[in-house]
Amino acid sequence: MIIAFYPGAGGNRYYHYWQGRRDFDSNVTYDHLLQNQDFKYRYLDNSSVGLADQELILTHCVNVPLLKTLFPNQTEIIVIKADLVQSLQREWYLEDQHRNKDMLDKLEHAKAHWSYHKKYYAEYPMDTTGSTVIIDLSDDSDFSKIMQEELNSINSPEYDQAVAEFIQHDL
Repeated sequence: MIIAFYPGAGGNRYYHYWQGRRDFDSNVTYDHLLQNQDFKYRYLDNSSVGLADQELILTHCVNVPLLKTLFPNQTEIIVIKADLVQSLQREWYLEDQHRNKDMLDKLEHAKAHWSYHKKYYAEYPMDTTGSTVIIDLSDDSDFSKIMQEELNSINSPEYDQAVAEFIQHDL
């Protein structure tokens, strides 16, 4: 099974939800809960050939045709559709809260975070063609409601400013 999702869109959380676990703490990262998850699967690209197929792959690559090329034996590919800005802002916020407490310049870090992901998703955009299941976080399913609440609870002026500067620059 492959679970493909934007960072911050709840891929780990969905896997645990799918297994029947419902006792989530809001705004907590669950990356550490899954054993045997190699981070080299996070940002897959055209050079990712030869990676070992695993029973469960969590990836931020949301381009299903690429995933099918890299892992032709995978029969189940689940894509979590979410708003890119909201998802990245949530991931950045959680990273700030839990990994980078000593971050000196939050705005510069937010700009670097947005820039990296904007480039990655420009090259490997979301394409759900051939996915087995699409979880749309804008619908009314129980999991979507959980994630909508979490995505909507994040407010970061630094991240908003970083995105606004990039959007203004792209015009």
